[in-house]
Amino acid sequence: MDIILAGETALQYWRQNRSDRPLPNASMIKGGHGPSLAKVEAELLADAYQLSLPLCIYAHEESQTRRDAFSTTVRCSAGNAPAIIRLHEGLAVSTPEFALLQVAHRSSPVRLLYDCYELCGDFKRNEFSGSGFITVAPLMTPESLEAFLRSIPTIPSVNDRPQCVRGANNLSRLLPFLAANAHSPMEIETAMRFVLPYKLGGYKLPLMQLNPELKLTSAQQRILGRPTLKPDLYWPQQRVIAEYESALHMNPEQHAYDALRNNAFTELGLQKILITSDHLSSVRKMDELAEQLARLLGKRMRPSISDHLVRKDRLARELYQIRQERSSL
Repeated sequence: MDIILAGETALQYWRQNRSDRPLPNASMIKGGHGPSLAKVEAELLADAYQLSLPLCIYAHEESQTRRDAFSTTVRCSAGNAPAIIRLHEGLAVSTPEFALLQVAHRSSPVRLLYDCYELCGDFKRNEFSGSGFITVAPLMTPESLEAFLRSIPTIPSVNDRPQCVRGANNLSRLLPFLAANAHSPMEIETAMRFVLPYKLGGYKLPLMQLNPELKLTSAQQRILGRPTLKPDLYWPQQRVIAEYESALHMNPEQHAYDALRNNAFTELGLQKILITSDHLSSVRKMDELAEQLARLLGKRMRPSISDHLVRKDRLARELYQIRQERSSL
């Protein structure tokens, strides 16, 4: 009988062991670890895959549910959707989409959307990289998450109904705010603060594309030595881009290259705003940036809630907390 990593443990597995995602099995593995894991077994698994205790394990049957200091079980059926990937004999893991469904009923909307952005992103933390990140293949896309949610049963079994229906609804409500291809946590924070609705502390701006490839003219390609450029955030309909200025842009060579990039963006008819770390650390400065961006996008921000300032501060604090938690893993 397979041990199936589930919920937050599965999400942690995917964050720690990112690689090209293997194809899921054609159908659900009938399994679950029944009895709770022994201490030694749980500790070996946690050490091997850089996981935190207690491990969250999938239970296929109600009689298999357990909870102790080393493992806890979760039940949330995906029906016949391919939702489990076998890592090796005796061990499997929920797909990223299924793991999100398993935590969605108890996770805050901000944390749940952050998880979605991270799994749709193409970065992994790496302490030996100059930027702190390396490029990896995304584990899912907004389209794959939407397709998964459509494939699960609309009326699950009675025992699964509270978690699965509520979780699926929570995830579905976040899809309009999800963009793929984030290159860093800072891009995730910026995107979420721009697009989330007022009630969650966002600015309710249109959803952008993250790091799209924009084709250069032949002359620009000769100058820059590359066929395309990737702005950090891009609103194609309004021809507006936003770029994040980091400490990596401080040396003279990078300054010169940035000037060439800016000229290329201007020649392509794009309007640009610059995002700094100061914007993300100050609600007032973020307000000024959002107002500037809204004008370029032809939008007017009219929050109808009296405590929008409190909600913006709450969102900023929660995103900062998530980033600190993930950076310490």
